[in-house]
Amino acid sequence: MIFSIASRTLVLLVALAACDAPSSVAGACRHRIGIGSGDVSAALNTRTSEERTVQGDAQTCQFVISGPTTVDVSVRPGMGRVTVSSWIRGRMPLAAAAVNGVGDYAVWQPQLRELIAEQNDLLCDVTLSADNTKESADSVRDRAGALCTMVFASARNANTPVAGNHSTRR
Repeated sequence: MIFSIASRTLVLLVALAACDAPSSVAGACRHRIGIGSGDVSAALNTRTSEERTVQGDAQTCQFVISGPTTVDVSVRPGMGRVTVSSWIRGRMPLAAAAVNGVGDYAVWQPQLRELIAEQNDLLCDVTLSADNTKESADSVRDRAGALCTMVFASARNANTPVAGNHSTRR
């Protein structure tokens, strides 16, 4: 009886731990958000060592690059306009600067190292963890913008799961 309770408890603890941990599945991010490790490597001009899906958030993937640096990419259909508009209108706790040439509208939040962009109401949010490089903030912002441009291009492709999931209402 004791062994049975202990083994059930162990199985439950392992299952609960797995719920919070990112999972690593090759190709899952391309299916979920339209881009994968190769795209991130190309946009950031660095090697991506790991691609992780995020448990509990089917619209976000995390890419591990040089050392402890990570790039989180979230793609949320139907959330682009309201999210970017909130940043532009100063309704967020931190100020953000407008960015040209990425989607329909985009902003960069330097303290969070986050680019928030939208095209046809599809939100692309790229957050880079602490920077280990000597790149300028403008260069990092531009590379994050390149990732969103890839996401938007992928969404225009009819074979990409994110393509039909966003609103085109104006």
